Amino acid sequence: MHISITMKEKTVFQKNYYTERLLSRSHYSEVWLAKDVCTNVYVALKIYADTCLENDGLERIKEELSIMSNIRHKNLLSPYFYDVFEGRPWAVFPYCKNGNLLEAIGQFSEEQVWMLIRDVSNALSFLHSLHPPKVYQSVKPDNIIIDDEGNYLLTDWRSLDIQYQIKKSLKRETWGAGNCDYLAPERFGRKNIPTIENDIYALGITVYEVLTGNTPFGEYGGQCQKLGASIPDLEGNYSEQLKNSIKQCLALEPWDRPSAQQLALLSETALKGKKWYSHTILYYLYSIRKFFPTHQKSNNSKK
Repeated sequence: MHISITMKEKTVFQKNYYTERLLSRSHYSEVWLAKDVCTNVYVALKIYADTCLENDGLERIKEELSIMSNIRHKNLLSPYFYDVFEGRPWAVFPYCKNGNLLEAIGQFSEEQVWMLIRDVSNALSFLHSLHPPKVYQSVKPDNIIIDDEGNYLLTDWRSLDIQYQIKKSLKRETWGAGNCDYLAPERFGRKNIPTIENDIYALGITVYEVLTGNTPFGEYGGQCQKLGASIPDLEGNYSEQLKNSIKQCLALEPWDRPSAQQLALLSETALKGKKWYSHTILYYLYSIRKFFPTHQKSNNSKK
């Protein structure tokens, strides 16, 4: 069930934005294609649900939107401006006419997939390096936008914090639990705590879906792996390098998955046409040096 926000086409919002058509609607917000009447530039106008939030909830949402506005990265879609109107938080984002990944599923070359992995990994690496680390929690095709230059951007990267404030003010029956397609195996345990490794798993699911049109475990997500299911083989004329990368992202144990930074490096290596094994061996040697420094020292002393 979606929340009614009662916005209309062909109206002027807040004296500056002429709404042309609805782009998307969720439980928590609507996104409209609008034209800034001062600059004639098209923007994406996001209006959150009118939920009779208390002042502390509104202030919390404004704080989250402020964070989004002030932290910039080339692979994050951040708002130009934000405010609250009649109890409804709203924000203005760049409009990307190419839409999101959902509209391009099944149309990717291997090179484009590596570019997707590189760009999303760079965004995640940035978020994971913040203090404290920011777990994105919602990597999926809907939330990856393609800009006019063909770059891939994560959108709504503070959305779960905002949704939490809105959800607190909604009656239970007005929102659903959503699907579990992108949830990592560890999220189905007793300690359902979001971690940065969850984001890597969701990226692996997303890449698999972009290539095949389906998520590997359907609506059950990583729960299937907890019950013993193996990762399905990726069919198609794709390199072993790409197939292995996806399987590493979908590893059952969080510590067996690469970090976002490592994925970004691996995708850059692939795009430059270098061999997969060269980076793998270097990383393996680094691990040996890191975890067995005494053994390495004794070997050197013998020389």
